[in-house]
This record gives sequence, C-alpha cells and structure tokens, in this order.
Amino acid sequence: MIIHGGTTVFRALRDDWFTLFFFISLTVGAEFIYEYFPLKHTSLPSLPLGVLITAMSIFLAFQINQSYNRWWEARGLWGQLINVSRSLGRQITTLLTDKRFSKLPDEREAAKLHQELVYRHLAYVNTLRIALRSGGKLSETDWQFLAQFLPDVEIIELKSASNVATQLLQKQSKVLSA
Repeated sequence: MIIHGGTTVFRALRDDWFTLFFFISLTVGAEFIYEYFPLKHTSLPSLPLGVLITAMSIFLAFQINQSYNRWWEARGLWGQLINVSRSLGRQITTLLTDKRFSKLPDEREAAKLHQELVYRHLAYVNTLRIALRSGGKLSETDWQFLAQFLPDVEIIELKSASNVATQLLQKQSKVLSA
C-alpha cells in the first residue's frame, strides 16, 4: 500500500476520533474515580503491564522489520527492472539493424521496428506499475495513457486480457521471435 503525505495529527483526529475519544474518556474516568472515590484496592501491579508492553514491542519490531524487508526487496526488483530495460533498449537499437537481418529492407524499417519494440516495453513497464498500485485493474485514464505507446488495434486486444502485462510480454516475444 502506498500512503501519500504521511500521518499527521489532523489525519489521526479525522480518521480515529472515536477511538481517541473513547480512550481519553476511559482515562479521565479512571482518574476521576481514583481521586474522588478512593477505594482500598484500586492500584494495579506493574509487572503484568511491563510484560505486556515488552511483548507488544517485540511483535511490533518484527512487523516493522518485515515491512521494511518487503519494501527493500520491491525496491531492488524495480531497480533491476530499470537496468534490464535500459539494456534491452540498447540491444534493440544496436543489434536489430538492417545490416544484420534480411527481413529489414532499410534503416527506416529498422527504426520503425525499434520504436515499436521500445514503446511496447515502455507500455509493459507502465502497465506493471499501474497494476501493482491498483491491484491489477486498469482504468480508462490508464488505457488513454498507454495509448501513447501502443497502436489502437493492440489496445483493443489488450482490453479483453485478464493480465495485460503478461499479454504485452507475449506479444513482444512473438515480434522478437519473428
């Protein structure tokens, strides 16, 4: 989950006002009873509370550590995707030339193929980004964004696919194998 803007006092008050009100009321009520209605056995031993707080802090530390590890792994994978994308773009523009392949009659056709392959890869990376942030659903705005990289025919084909990123990789593989 991506949280923009962080947590502020106003956000905490807006989202959790009932819980905050409940615990403040409980605390004030307990203090009021302690001060104005003294009872003999109202104090609590501190040992159970200390053990409970220690256990909760250990569980919280493990949870934070696990969250950080997940974030770090995702960051590493995204960085790896960026590096591989740069290498792919370089290989497409330097290795797929009209001098190496007889199916490419001239430089203009090679440049057209380069643009098609690089733009499809850009569409794949952006589709992956959108899908990871939205849970796999692409909105109409997302499709309009992807239209700058893909032809309309391909967009229509992809709209019926259950996993758009995988279908883009499949299409890229077919073009490269040809």
